[in-house]
Amino acid sequence: SRRSRPAGHPGAAMKRRASADAAAAAVEEEAPPGKRPAPQGHPRQTLLHNGCVLTCVPCTDGAGASAGAADGREPQLAEYGWLLVGDGRVLRLGEGRAPEELLGSEGVRCVDLGGRLVLPGLFDSHCHVFYQGKMQQCLVLEGTKSIEELQDKLRKYHGENPGVKVIEGSQWDQDLLGRLPDRRDLDVVPVPVMLFRRCWHIC
Repeated sequence: SRRSRPAGHPGAAMKRRASADAAAAAVEEEAPPGKRPAPQGHPRQTLLHNGCVLTCVPCTDGAGASAGAADGREPQLAEYGWLLVGDGRVLRLGEGRAPEELLGSEGVRCVDLGGRLVLPGLFDSHCHVFYQGKMQQCLVLEGTKSIEELQDKLRKYHGENPGVKVIEGSQWDQDLLGRLPDRRDLDVVPVPVMLFRRCWHIC
């Protein structure tokens, strides 16, 4: 049988080191996001500072309670001066100058934005200019909170525009209406109706 090496033998030290490396790799693989150790020699976090970080926060009802799609209001735009990220997650936001403990930390990679704009989590911001113009010539249903209210607006629009052969509308939202409108809901007027959802992808 093979004799065991003494504890001080170089081969035993190499074996212990290999076992420790394998254990560390297993821990890193099983660790959840945000808990995995950073590679040796690399900072754990990245600080984006000296810039304009724009994001959205829920609007409130004035008493601090969160509001939003339930009452038709959009989230509010918020501006910050710095952003701290780590392991693919936003960790902290702040106004003005970044904290000194972050700027001087060896575990944080600092990126000076030089006044540039950062849009965290915003993947596709765009504007449909054509539809913005279209809204000036059609029935706008933004904020309509029920099918009955939608029907009232259809009747009123038809009464005010008797010569229109097709009523076009936009900006309805089934979350506010309570459900998706159907053909029977639109038959309250004697002309064809074409209503686009607020996203302009559903009609």
